[in-house]
Amino acid sequence: KDGKTLVGGHEGVALDCEFCGDCLAVCPVGAITSRFSKYAYKPWQLKKTQTTCTYCSDGCEMTLETEGSKALRVTSRLSYLNKFGLEVEPGDQHGGLCVRGRFGFQFVNSEKRLSRPLAKINGKQVEVPWFKMIPQIARKLTEIKNQYGGNAIAGLISGRCTNEDVYLFQKMMRTILGTNNIDTAARYGHINSVLAMQYALGVGSSTTSYKQITLSDVILLVGSNITETNPVASLRIKEAKNRFGAKVIVADLIETNMMKLSTHPLLVSFASQALLLQGMMKAIIENKWVYQPFVDRYPKAYEALCQSILPLSQEEIAQKSGVAWEKISEAAQLLAQSRGGTLIWGEGIVSEPGGWDNLLALIDLALLCGLLEKSGAGIHPVCEENNEQGAVDMGGVCEFLPGQVPYADGKERFEAIWNKPLPDSVGLSLPKIIEKGLRGEIKALYIVGENPLETLPESMRVRDAFEKIDLIICQDPFLTQTGKSADFVLPATTFAEKEGTFTNMEGSIRRVRKALDPIGEARTDFKIFSDLLRQMGGDVYRSPEEITLEIDTCVKGYYRGERLQGNPAHLGHYLGNGFAEEVLKRYAKTGQAGGGSGAASSAPAIQLVLGQSIYHSGKLSTQDEGLMKIYNKQTLRISEADAAALELKDNDWVRVKSDQGKVELAITILPSLTKGIVWFPEHFATLKDLMNVQVDPKTDVPYFKSGHVSIQKVPLFDLSVVSQSPSSFLPPQVREDKDEGDGAHNLPSPLEGEG
Repeated sequence: KDGKTLVGGHEGVALDCEFCGDCLAVCPVGAITSRFSKYAYKPWQLKKTQTTCTYCSDGCEMTLETEGSKALRVTSRLSYLNKFGLEVEPGDQHGGLCVRGRFGFQFVNSEKRLSRPLAKINGKQVEVPWFKMIPQIARKLTEIKNQYGGNAIAGLISGRCTNEDVYLFQKMMRTILGTNNIDTAARYGHINSVLAMQYALGVGSSTTSYKQITLSDVILLVGSNITETNPVASLRIKEAKNRFGAKVIVADLIETNMMKLSTHPLLVSFASQALLLQGMMKAIIENKWVYQPFVDRYPKAYEALCQSILPLSQEEIAQKSGVAWEKISEAAQLLAQSRGGTLIWGEGIVSEPGGWDNLLALIDLALLCGLLEKSGAGIHPVCEENNEQGAVDMGGVCEFLPGQVPYADGKERFEAIWNKPLPDSVGLSLPKIIEKGLRGEIKALYIVGENPLETLPESMRVRDAFEKIDLIICQDPFLTQTGKSADFVLPATTFAEKEGTFTNMEGSIRRVRKALDPIGEARTDFKIFSDLLRQMGGDVYRSPEEITLEIDTCVKGYYRGERLQGNPAHLGHYLGNGFAEEVLKRYAKTGQAGGGSGAASSAPAIQLVLGQSIYHSGKLSTQDEGLMKIYNKQTLRISEADAAALELKDNDWVRVKSDQGKVELAITILPSLTKGIVWFPEHFATLKDLMNVQVDPKTDVPYFKSGHVSIQKVPLFDLSVVSQSPSSFLPPQVREDKDEGDGAHNLPSPLEGEG
């Protein structure tokens, strides 16, 4: 070009890819480099530490390369296997890493990291040394326990903490502080999967594996934009289709990347995914495609399902779900007659109103198809954070003790193991902790790695509750909005500075290894908990390995690759007395409500849906300079049909209004969206306060990922837009980018070509 040789996209157009960065490893001459670490190191100077990614629940192996006190780049051993054309085993993590794993490591080096403890004195947060901070916190917690009892204390811990950290935290809360008011990020949706599977099957985790998914002949994916949320796991589905010829059925209300690649796309109306599942069960029963051993073993349960499901007509199901009956029936036949089918679901099912009922419908469908008994078949929940499953397994929620032992069932056993009395109370979940906080009944709240002020909508009244709590302790690598309201802020380390394990969404244990020393005076979560336990008279641990050994005595086989096992009696109990009455009510509600949140035929004109982007994971990735350079688009995505009706074009401004308030921001037209649905990345807090919260009466999951809004075009001359919209403060190069389809057109690339 103009006499110069450049390496890049054709005619200067940005790559339409996911920026996974595997081309860095594949490039044979080193022409493609990472602009984030260019000229920052010489390869032989780097220390290489094999560890596990801290973003989604795929549990990808990664090599963190460091020099001195800085993380400089991330590589993957498996990328190099690809480079030399070596075909790995089906289901292995080939493909290396996604964009988050490879380029999202710079938050470790961030100047925004906390390096010293902070205490609020006379209304201001000031630095206080650890030797004063730890005794003061221990004294205040002990005083509150002695004066008000353990039920006045509560704790929240992140699904990004290690298994060892979660185990030690819940043990400290229960045995020393006398409270069972404990919760974790799984409450935002994944706990629906865990509790429903526990209720029906006796264990709340995947019954399959990545390898089995890859070798499945039929895969049904429901309510999961898995390419965006769990990119490397999504490769297992793509491999199953492309390499082994699997039939892939995708049911969602948005035309996702996986739906475009599927063999059987089912684009459903809003809040109708549960109705679609009911339609599939109806087709299976009517056409006698049912897995016969299930009928023989549980004839009364099968009869109850028939009586509950068959009354709804094919025409009504097709009309309300928006999917032709022929397509529903074909998908049902494929799954029911599969050799080893797999049923996978995500946040579109578990984080929407009616999540508990939706999960039981999925389990009923799996039973009719024999997916819990056929060799190679299984069911698989997709969770968001890297250790959401592990946090539940370690007892990080009020319902369970370590090993997913129901609290009431395991109380005496764990009192004997720990040689400490446990509280009698069943405990409070996050929504109930906030509710009790508003009433002044929670006096102390210990928050580890969570940020409820930025996660939950204003309608949840989290800030009001915090103002009535006497003592708030926030332990985090960053000073979050929640941290700014805390009485004590404890600087914690990131995954790069600690040892331990994560449990990924298939139930495999992944090692986390220390690559860097903590910055400043930051301490690992394990170290902080141990120091507090020493002050309060609890068990003291010298290393995370000691905790690992203790976990292995409480949850036998957990670290030896033995999965948590369900009790076969649970299924008999689930399908036993009371099942007929339960399913009659449940499916009658589904038929009337189209999935538990309003009939599809009477759904509001515009539904705002908050979802995940491939370039981010929760709020953590927004602390990363690299990922924010790649993707910081806080624009509202709108369908072509709705844009035409409102006479909108790309980068026009709109006013989004709900019963909770209004926000003005720019729009991007997204062809893959369905009419009547607008979408916004949940990683940014711009629109969260427009959402109303519904709490599931069965599982206490707060539903706030979708809601009814109205949209108006804002005239260019309305200068109030500039002052009101958070998007107006974005860098110009980000505001002017155009996002087309599900790809990454024109995003700033982390890759750079050198001629």
